[in-house]
Amino acid sequence: MKRISLALLCGLLATLTSLSGREAGEHSAILPFLKSEQRWSKQKLESFMLSKGIRFSGNNMLRTAFLHNRKIFGVPAVEMRVSYDDSGLLSQIDIFYANKGDTAKEKNMGRTINHSARELAAQLTAQFGESRKQKYGLKKVNSRALIWMSGETEIFLEHNRREYVIIHILFRDKNLSAAGKEKINLKDKDFSQKVKENSFGDRFIADIPMVNQGSKGYCAPATVERVLRYYGITTINMHFIADKANTRKGGGTSVSSLLSSLSPVCRAVNLRTVSCGDLRLSMIKKYIDQGIPIFWVMRVNPEYEKIRMESRRVRTMVRSKKEWVKRLRRLKVPSKGGDHICLVIGYNLETEEIAVSNSWGEHEIQPSWVPLRIGKKVSHGKTFVLVPR
Repeated sequence: MKRISLALLCGLLATLTSLSGREAGEHSAILPFLKSEQRWSKQKLESFMLSKGIRFSGNNMLRTAFLHNRKIFGVPAVEMRVSYDDSGLLSQIDIFYANKGDTAKEKNMGRTINHSARELAAQLTAQFGESRKQKYGLKKVNSRALIWMSGETEIFLEHNRREYVIIHILFRDKNLSAAGKEKINLKDKDFSQKVKENSFGDRFIADIPMVNQGSKGYCAPATVERVLRYYGITTINMHFIADKANTRKGGGTSVSSLLSSLSPVCRAVNLRTVSCGDLRLSMIKKYIDQGIPIFWVMRVNPEYEKIRMESRRVRTMVRSKKEWVKRLRRLKVPSKGGDHICLVIGYNLETEEIAVSNSWGEHEIQPSWVPLRIGKKVSHGKTFVLVPR
């Protein structure tokens, strides 16, 4: 079994200790928890984090906590993500610092991003020695980074000037070469086993990771990251995508720029982008049955949200599909609204509904079921998929 570096966790968790108001030197009480050299389990790690006031949410493979500028490695951080392997053991920690999405309201955003990078480099060098320059990401799609080694653990500081600062802590995995270059090839991969069906006639894709965009307008980059993670690609995050797709400060991404930014990623892992036009049950069935989630460009408005939330509340309580179909017919058609990108991850042929999943956090992990005719009224007429080839 792979081992986690004791020195690395001592360094990380000593900084977390200060989050509860303790002095940095007063972390000896947590050392018994670190004596095991095996990788931590989800339960142990998240119990410790909760004792420091950090609560994670998400599904089993990817968990997220918003840090609200608490200091990690001496620098204010906005978000932490923890990934686990199929056995529930820790495989990766990502810590997100200043970026053009979350830090957009700051007058000197660029200065804050660059200052955070310098401070983090100094802190990591003090704890782990000198770094070296290294690429982080896919073999042909990556960014410049600094790397520190601690036993079998790789610590990357990814800094894109005026865009973002991220620390990636990787516990070596068969999908990662040295230097964190992810080796993924999706050619001829079959994802149809991810599709589930229930007694109500719903067919849907299970276990799509939840990437929470937070309060920033990153629905497009976050939704892309969700699908890439679903395909097993973990080193391309929404901040990297937002940079390549020219997402505006604070959020807002054009579909054409997004699709253009995906071209090198698709080439690197044998994916192809297919535009599918507007919502049609035949098209939705075709891709969902293959385990391929569908990107949907649409408009969100209060009427649509009311219908969606009512469906979430009532749908599981109806006595029969016939009764539910009668209720659906009475729903009013919503008007147009604000632009949004989300996923269609399922369908029901009998009730003519689609399953919709947004990048809005834990409460969106279970999809909302929306009548297709309502979906068409708020649709931009654009859907697309990333298909393994």
